[in-house]
Amino acid sequence: MTYTSPLWPVSVKGVAFDARGRVLLLRNERDEWELPGGRLEIGSAGGEQVPDPTPEAALEREVREETGLSDVHADGVDPRGCRVQRVALAVFEGGV
Repeated sequence: MTYTSPLWPVSVKGVAFDARGRVLLLRNERDEWELPGGRLEIGSAGGEQVPDPTPEAALEREVREETGLSDVHADGVDPRGCRVQRVALAVFEGGV
């Protein structure tokens, strides 16, 4: 089955805890603190950009890219995730 990209960008954010229970926050280009994350990659026709197979995979890739950490695992979607118009909320928990 061929993946069809959504009509709007899909973003993921993660809540990553260290061994002491602290939450990882990163400074963005506007000098604001935010959770690590980014957009799902839809891939390119020529194959230069590989699509993310799942939101978890996208989150793991984004955290690796933004932090340089190599051992990153998204533990899954919170079943309380909900959909409000065009905003999907889901919580991923992972450790660093």
